[in-house]
Amino acid sequence: MTGLQQMLAQAGQAGVVYDICVKTIGPLQLKGISLGLLFVMFGGIVCPITSGDTAFRASRLVLADWFNIDQKPFLKRLRLSLPLLLAGVIISQLPYDVIWRYFSWANQTLAMIVLWAATAYLYGKKQHYMLALVPAIFMTAVSSTYFLIAPECLHLSKALAYPLDLVFTGSISVYFIAKIRTQSRK
Repeated sequence: MTGLQQMLAQAGQAGVVYDICVKTIGPLQLKGISLGLLFVMFGGIVCPITSGDTAFRASRLVLADWFNIDQKPFLKRLRLSLPLLLAGVIISQLPYDVIWRYFSWANQTLAMIVLWAATAYLYGKKQHYMLALVPAIFMTAVSSTYFLIAPECLHLSKALAYPLDLVFTGSISVYFIAKIRTQSRK
């Protein structure tokens, strides 16, 4: 075992990741480095870094759009980037598992919104809108259930959260369908 592999094997959560990659991918090696270890490094380091980079860039562009700030001059980009990076530094001091849960929930909620938009688009084009509607309803139920139950959100009991979620998801679905049908008649 290399020094890096030994370090990962001895470190708490990283040890679990190490066990998973070695047991799942096996002892395949390329020039003495475990291929499983390479996949873990890519999935555990490269992917989150690119997600963070994309999030910062998207935030900067949204703020620039909201406040009508030209992004061509370097100093204007820097003025928007520095406060965002400072917010990132502050947020990075929170426990990683909490940050990851919020990030995951935000991604699921974004997917839900995109599916509702795709449903409206397909309905307006008289296409097979059910291909987007069914997943939109499902993602609404998933995102809102998490928000109701998660300890970092409302932390409601399952006995209360599930019925509330059914009412919420059903109401959103009925409202949305009624709205797009009304809009398409105009």
